[in-house]
Amino acid sequence: MYWYVNDNWKVRPNLTLNLGLRYEYTTVPFGVRLQKLNKIADAPGLITFNEPHYPKTNFMPRIGFAFSPGGSQNASIRGGFGMGYDVLYDNIGILSPMPEFGSTVDVDLTSPSPNFLKNGGILPGGSGVTTFATVAAARAATANHTVEEEKLPVSEQWSLGVQHTFAKSYTVEARYVGTRGYHLNVQERINIQSKVSPSLFLPTFLSAPSQAQLDASPITLSTIRAVPSLIPAYAAAGFTSNIVQFSLFGSSIYHGLALQMNRRFTSGLQFQAAYTFSHTIDDSTADFFSTVITPRRPQDFQNVAADRSNSALDRRHRLTVSAVYDFPWFKHSNWFLRNFASNFEIAPAYTVETGEWGDVQSTLDSNINGDSRRSSCLQPRRRSQSG
Repeated sequence: MYWYVNDNWKVRPNLTLNLGLRYEYTTVPFGVRLQKLNKIADAPGLITFNEPHYPKTNFMPRIGFAFSPGGSQNASIRGGFGMGYDVLYDNIGILSPMPEFGSTVDVDLTSPSPNFLKNGGILPGGSGVTTFATVAAARAATANHTVEEEKLPVSEQWSLGVQHTFAKSYTVEARYVGTRGYHLNVQERINIQSKVSPSLFLPTFLSAPSQAQLDASPITLSTIRAVPSLIPAYAAAGFTSNIVQFSLFGSSIYHGLALQMNRRFTSGLQFQAAYTFSHTIDDSTADFFSTVITPRRPQDFQNVAADRSNSALDRRHRLTVSAVYDFPWFKHSNWFLRNFASNFEIAPAYTVETGEWGDVQSTLDSNINGDSRRSSCLQPRRRSQSG
């Protein structure tokens, strides 16, 4: 249920304010609500499986202004601030089922199955809905969890720009745009700790070390492997599987300077050139396996902030040039020439931008956290890649 109010207030002939307020009420998707089926596995003080609460205070103020200094009316200054909320897609719940409602039945389609539908297709019983006789059995089967206090992802945007018109047909504009995101979705394994840490790691040698150098190190691979993967509190409670949680503490920040020049359509020609210099930083570009360039989980499940760096969405430089040209030939000739040799337009467009960032990843479980999908050295994680 959404509503909004908005008003444009002309304070002076050269000053206009735009004021608005929006409200959104969105319930938690059905798949996420199924977490309560695993209530038997509750471990108060550590992890519980209540139905997530719905946020009820999602108010979003909007404010903007437009000001034209002086009396020439060939310049304007515009700025504003606004908020927006995203939604939590049901894919989170569908891909994170509770053990009571998470079984599947696989049908082998590589071999004939005579009378498959005639015999009832996928038969009930033995899968689909599961019950556990003991708390220990439910905890041992638990592999997913959704946070109890749902907070929808938030975006805040602000901008300030100056526009100037000259030579009747041309407009130039310089604009600063900022965006901040928080409560962003992050996929993590909440009960797993990294065996490799800033104080427990094997040194990296750029040349073959001597035996004396190796013998001098008090840390060996066996020392690191001896560290338990499970956080002791979860292991003591009987949670022995990786517990995947979609946490809402990711964040992002964007700053951009946009320069643009327009030539309005006159004498058969329209032209636009735009350049943007920007920087995007985040710790939560992807939360599902939607790209191989950016992993869906952090390299340290207990320190997501360590992944904060240049976003895969970062495009430091971007230039776009476009035009529309209306051929002037035979505009006043006979019907045949006007319609077959004229009335043509050409609209070229060219865009060039810096390449996409990508994580330097290892095909091995380099940090020994049990997650080969997110293995890299505990160093600044991004490296530029042309594209």
